[in-house]
Amino acid sequence: MIILEGPDGSGKTTLLNKLTKEFDLPVAEKSVDSSTKARTDLKRYTEDTINAGLQRMIFDRHPVISEPIYAAAIRHTVKEGFDSMGWLTGQLVKLNRFRPFIIYCLPPLKTVAENVYNSPVMQPESVLEKIDVIWGAYAALAARQVSVGSAVVHDYTVDGSDLRISMMLRNWLGAQPWNGSQR
Repeated sequence: MIILEGPDGSGKTTLLNKLTKEFDLPVAEKSVDSSTKARTDLKRYTEDTINAGLQRMIFDRHPVISEPIYAAAIRHTVKEGFDSMGWLTGQLVKLNRFRPFIIYCLPPLKTVAENVYNSPVMQPESVLEKIDVIWGAYAALAARQVSVGSAVVHDYTVDGSDLRISMMLRNWLGAQPWNGSQR
């Protein structure tokens, strides 16, 4: 399970397209629609994708990571399940047991904000107004996870970042105990 995380405008889609082509990986069904409206069955989606264990696919965000950030910044309320510290912690424990490859796409805040404001895709007003809060929440979480070796940061504005991510992902994919159907 490869998870791309980060705020809108951080280069996730561009990186996703590069990685799916380079590694011939499928992309998981998204947990939100293009208007950032979360699925009504977000708790079940989260449980199902985590209970499926180590999957050889890319997730364009995973709600166990992104829902608490976006819910706090945008909606000021969280979906069922995500309002329970016990449930959320349990899901994170399960996720971390199989050590997914988590990539936080985090170019500088100024770059992300410019991308969001200049995007040809209409962003919800709430995202435009809170991009600094969203970026900050992701930066804090990424710093914590990178410091303990459970995630990496990708900044497309830094030369060589794409190559570094590709090399790390190639090593990670080669080291996983895939069954025959996932290779």
